[in-house]
Amino acid sequence: MTSTARARRPTRGGALAAGAIVMLAAAVAALVIAVVHSDHSQPRYSDERLTSTASRFAGLLLSPNRTDTGRDRAILSMSTGDFHDEFAQSADAYTEFVRIRGIERAGSVDGAAVDAHTAAGGRVLVTAQAGQASSATRDSGAAADGALRIRLVLTLESDGTAADLKVSEVELVT
Repeated sequence: MTSTARARRPTRGGALAAGAIVMLAAAVAALVIAVVHSDHSQPRYSDERLTSTASRFAGLLLSPNRTDTGRDRAILSMSTGDFHDEFAQSADAYTEFVRIRGIERAGSVDGAAVDAHTAAGGRVLVTAQAGQASSATRDSGAAADGALRIRLVLTLESDGTAADLKVSEVELVT
């Protein structure tokens, strides 16, 4: 055998190094797959936490009360994002309207269910009743007892500074 033939033949150390590199690459790939899978298999917030937060918010939103002058601040404290910004612009008008009109309504949530989990929180469907409806609104979906039935889709997410979820979007479903 010539020295050139020996140089072409793989050495035992080279084969071990190549095998170790292949095994290391496979382990890294398995780790990446495990991390990606675990991130998607476990929602950040439980269904119970999403539905309870959405229910509390909907109950507050659908229960205007002329004697509760801090209701607008409570709604703002449970909201974030676009909804927070838009409601903040009209919060004083909301409070004044409720006070002047003498509105006292007790809204109640009939049910809530998670529609989807998102990276930041989730979307929750809420069915509720909003106080007593006038005869004009009774024809547009009010219950027999006069309470207006309402369906909402609430988008909840963390605002990044608090441990609690906050509502970032409110959509009325007809």
